[in-house]
Amino acid sequence: MRLKPTPLILGSIFTSLASIHFYWSNGGTWAINNVFPTKLNGDLVLSPSSTDTAIVGIELLIIAIHYFSRANLKFKIPYLSSKFIG
Repeated sequence: MRLKPTPLILGSIFTSLASIHFYWSNGGTWAINNVFPTKLNGDLVLSPSSTDTAIVGIELLIIAIHYFSRANLKFKIPYLSSKFIG
């Protein structure tokens, strides 16, 4: 079967986003000042914990796995794809 390019691209994008969130949850600081909204005085509007950031990373990784499973790659996760994600 032929690989589908759109799910591969989307899976790669979500994997990249998940990697950045795991990096931040482990104490990374790259681009951290550019992603959070601030008040006029410079105070952060929200300050998520590392656990919150890791949960977002896990969710992004699940979405990436879903797209990769739709791209006709060799691995399939039928239960996860059909029961939880659609």
